[in-house]
Amino acid sequence: MLNIQVASSTDMFNWKTEGDALSQKPTWAKSTSSFWAPHVLYDASIKKYVLFFSSATNDTLLGKCIGIAFADLPAGPFIDKGSPLICGEGVVNIDPMAMIDPATKKKLLF
Repeated sequence: MLNIQVASSTDMFNWKTEGDALSQKPTWAKSTSSFWAPHVLYDASIKKYVLFFSSATNDTLLGKCIGIAFADLPAGPFIDKGSPLICGEGVVNIDPMAMIDPATKKKLLF
C-alpha cells in the first residue's frame, strides 16, 4: 500500500504511477494508513520540495494533524520533520494548501 501516491503525466489525461512520496511513515503516525490531501511546493530559500499532508496520529487524543516533510526531488522520497506541524480536534487541521508570496516571500498555509 502506498502512503502518498505519486503519478506523472505528459498530457494530464494518462497517468503513470511513480511510487510513494512518503515511503516511510512518520513516527507520530506509524499506526495509521490514513494520509490524504498532499500538497507540494518548492521552497527556494532552503532548496527543498516541501510536502504538506493530513494524517491521523498514534495518539487519538491529538485528533487530526498536518504533517510536513522535505525532499530534494518533487516526487520524493520525502522525509517527515519528526513531529506534526499542527494538530486539533475534529477536522480543523486538515487539507493543507501552502504558498510562498512572490512579493514578500512570506510563507502561508491555508
